[in-house]
Amino acid sequence: MPRKLRKQYPGAKYHVTARGSGGKRIFARDEDCSRFLDQLEYALDTDGVILYAYAVMRTHYHLLIETPHGNVADFEHRLNTAYSTYYRFKRKWKGHVLQGRYGGKLVHGDAYLLALTRYIHLNPVKISQLKRRPESEKLKHLERYEWSSYRGYIRKRDEEEIVDYRWRKLLGVASEDRRRTAYRKYVERFLSKDDDKTLTALELSPYAIGDKAFVEEIEDEMKELRKAAKAEADIVWPKATGPSVKALDRAVADEFGIKPRDLATHGRRVGPAKLVAAELACSVCGLTQREAGRRYGGISCAAVGYLRRKGRQAQKEDPELQQRIHNVRTALRLLV
Repeated sequence: MPRKLRKQYPGAKYHVTARGSGGKRIFARDEDCSRFLDQLEYALDTDGVILYAYAVMRTHYHLLIETPHGNVADFEHRLNTAYSTYYRFKRKWKGHVLQGRYGGKLVHGDAYLLALTRYIHLNPVKISQLKRRPESEKLKHLERYEWSSYRGYIRKRDEEEIVDYRWRKLLGVASEDRRRTAYRKYVERFLSKDDDKTLTALELSPYAIGDKAFVEEIEDEMKELRKAAKAEADIVWPKATGPSVKALDRAVADEFGIKPRDLATHGRRVGPAKLVAAELACSVCGLTQREAGRRYGGISCAAVGYLRRKGRQAQKEDPELQQRIHNVRTALRLLV
């Protein structure tokens, strides 16, 4: 059976799934789930992917993501290869870990994106063991379930750095506290009944989730491209042209009063300038963390990930650093 084509382009949003081969339990223990989330964080950082929601179940996982660099295949290959390697080593398993390729459907439309976060978060209470249980028991299980992004959607103390919560704004309330309460109610409405509209949208097409016009457009496009290509290859749209990394280095150097070559020195001599350069090289210029590491002092991919996390935390606490990053971004837009 020919494999489904995948359409990739900058800014594409996807509902991504992957299942254990033959329905096998691939996240049998909490330590497996924890390892997967560590690997997910690494893949998100490395490939510059935005995560909106996730749920890790015993036999499969769900992600709702955006790919600013049009690289869903690279991201999924990195994530699934890392976890499969871990699983084989841990279980001394010699066969396939995952069942075929990942499932990835394009998503379009705010209402569908919000509904998909709810669908993903309700997965832990839609399993057969809980279907006939009282609603109070389902609610307790949902709020205690550790391996999804739901708790961060409804409680500030449980928010995760790797998750972007922007779709809560669609609930139409002003404050973040009210949005959390509104989201809780939005999800709980379907604790004991199916969201037929979302389930229908999920089943309508192997390629897309959205309104009728969007789904038909993607279906027709993929059909024509399959005919024209006569090959089982993914369809990759040209990536958006962004600023060069040399332009980035100049902009960072000008903002921090240093020379561009200083960014390539090893150590902490240039301070926060390297944090800014590493973050924007990956998120704006499209470098992988490995490439950024080679450029900024010959440091490892993991070290770049650490720099980026440190930089994002520093931004939250330092208005001056926020302004500096804004200045660099503005300079880059003027150069493109």
